[in-house]
Amino acid sequence: MEREKELKSENERLQSVNNYLQQLFHDLHEAFVHNSKKRRKIENLVPKPSEILTKEIIVESCFSNAKEIGRVYIERDREAEYAWLLLDEIAQFVNRGENTDFKSPTLPRANTEKSHGEKLMAKFCLASMIISRIKNLDDFTEKYQKLETNLKNVTEERNEIQAKYKQDMEKEQEKRKKLAIKLRKAEKANEELTEEHKTELQHVALLEKQNEILTAENIIHKEQVHVLNRGFMANSDKEGKTKTTVPRPDLRDPNRPIVLGEQYLHIYQREWKDAFQRLNDEGKGDSSSVSSIRTLLFILQDCYRYCREVRKDQMAKLRALLIHPSQDPSIFQKTKTIENVIDMVDADLGDAAKHCCDITSKGLAKEFQGLPDMVQKHGKILSLCIEYVEACIKICWMMHILDPPVCIETRGNKGDRFNTTLYEPYTKPGKKLAYIVWPPLFLTEGGSLLTKGIAEVAK
Repeated sequence: MEREKELKSENERLQSVNNYLQQLFHDLHEAFVHNSKKRRKIENLVPKPSEILTKEIIVESCFSNAKEIGRVYIERDREAEYAWLLLDEIAQFVNRGENTDFKSPTLPRANTEKSHGEKLMAKFCLASMIISRIKNLDDFTEKYQKLETNLKNVTEERNEIQAKYKQDMEKEQEKRKKLAIKLRKAEKANEELTEEHKTELQHVALLEKQNEILTAENIIHKEQVHVLNRGFMANSDKEGKTKTTVPRPDLRDPNRPIVLGEQYLHIYQREWKDAFQRLNDEGKGDSSSVSSIRTLLFILQDCYRYCREVRKDQMAKLRALLIHPSQDPSIFQKTKTIENVIDMVDADLGDAAKHCCDITSKGLAKEFQGLPDMVQKHGKILSLCIEYVEACIKICWMMHILDPPVCIETRGNKGDRFNTTLYEPYTKPGKKLAYIVWPPLFLTEGGSLLTKGIAEVAK
């Protein structure tokens, strides 16, 4: 009877162990299936290398968490496989009906010799612990769901951005194609215009050169005509019987009008601008550039008038000494012969004056700066513009040596129409005359223009 009771008790115990093992197998299977599903989902969340995300910074942490969860699930898979092996070994042992010596579902005591049942019990406890750890993976569910939601939102936003970016790129490419076509057309047109412009510039340069040549020839012809007229007037009597050879102008003469015109323009470009800058730096001329310009213009005009008076007085005295040594011209009868002699004397005196022009002009410049009228009118300004005064005296003296003299005229008043034939604009072009900066130069008084002047236009 006791033996039957023991067998019955052992069978009940084995049956309970078997039931418990079946429950463990069931839980382990569910945990394994659940773990596999989660692992596959997480693996799908990890981006492939070929994918391009537009918000890497936003999803970087999400991907990192997904990778970590995937790693944990893989580790739990390995533990689950090991638990399967342990439970399978326990199940085989129970099915053979061997003595298990199970007393409690606890680990065996330390430092004691382990029986086969105790070893089996240890494996059983280890399998239970692994199953418990696998079940704890559900703690990641909430975190996983949030991660999945965030990734879904980011993915949708990324897809929208990519679609919009694709549309924008297509539009941009279309615009670039149109712009490229326009650019090619513009470049072609620009090349044609550039070629035409080069041709026009060459043509303009040729015309300017021809104009300079014609202008020089015109001035030379005018000089020749003037000399011819003087020769005929001086050497022909009333009956036209007596004729002499008419001299031609010396084109190598450095004092001929065309050369004086060039020197006159150089004075404006050099000495005038230096004097203008010096006056402004010293604060003269009422601290106004317009006042400085007018002061320099007045100095030029005063030099011109001074040289004219000196030359007129000089020629009168020289004629008197050469023709009337007794200083009494009344004893000589005024005849055509006397007039011819005077013309020849004037020509000879003009040639002599040209040779000593440099010496004469330096002396005249010193005398001009010491004149009481000039000192009273210009004051210390003359000492600030010594080079300018000397240049003006020299060019004006050379003008009056010529017969007839070259003439400076300031034509035009404030408010008049700006005459582009006589003047170049000082700063910018316009329609009304404001004031004259540098007067034009004429071949003779009332004659043709030799060099343009400079004038400012009204605003």
